[in-house]
Amino acid sequence: MNKYVISTDTAADMPADWLKEHNVDLHSLYYRFGDEVYGDDHVLDEHTFFDRMRAGEMPTTMGTNPERSKEIFTARVKDGYDVLHLAFTPSLSTSYQSACIAANEVMEENPGSRIIVIDTHSASLGQGLLVYLAVNLLEQGATIDEVAEVVEQR
Repeated sequence: MNKYVISTDTAADMPADWLKEHNVDLHSLYYRFGDEVYGDDHVLDEHTFFDRMRAGEMPTTMGTNPERSKEIFTARVKDGYDVLHLAFTPSLSTSYQSACIAANEVMEENPGSRIIVIDTHSASLGQGLLVYLAVNLLEQGATIDEVAEVVEQR
């Protein structure tokens, strides 16, 4: 059994400190106000974001970047990990598809690697709760397949 990590995207709305404490990788969704794109380490704090909206600016949103997801997956695979990625539902974003594309490329380039991408059928609190559940199961010693099965049944 290979060791594995959980990853998700920013649609899960999980606290950064908690994700870091539990070794969860985070794939950024992006947004734009005017000509400036935000995501990864370049983000607006919540107050500024909503102040801009109240002032009449409307952001446009983008899913995760497949190339960035590929970088994150590749780093974990190179460190000897399998990955269980819990993605924002494809009915609301391209993030799931981006993660699938990245996962398939990484697995092709790294025979024997394993990346499972799961559609959480949710976002925000629902997605975050599934991440929380998956991490708890991992920390209790569940295998990647056991965690994937539990998450897919929810």
